[in-house]
Amino acid sequence: KLLTKVARVMAPSSRLLIQEFTKNAASSTTHAAMILMHAGRERTSAEWRDLAAFAGLEITFEAYPPNGECVVEMRKVLN
Repeated sequence: KLLTKVARVMAPSSRLLIQEFTKNAASSTTHAAMILMHAGRERTSAEWRDLAAFAGLEITFEAYPPNGECVVEMRKVLN
């Protein structure tokens, strides 16, 4: 729902960047807290693509390094 609302007000040149820690042993405490306190979870590339498409967005860049933070860039689908 949130992505759909954001997509509605994005300009054609807008970019939405999503940044999160990749799942690994070094950040396991952060991930456990996110899951327990906020019902959050890591999404796969395919899940991000499905969410983007549902909201009228498309993924234009994504990077999932083994350590550090991943980045997913979305842009509005132009008809």
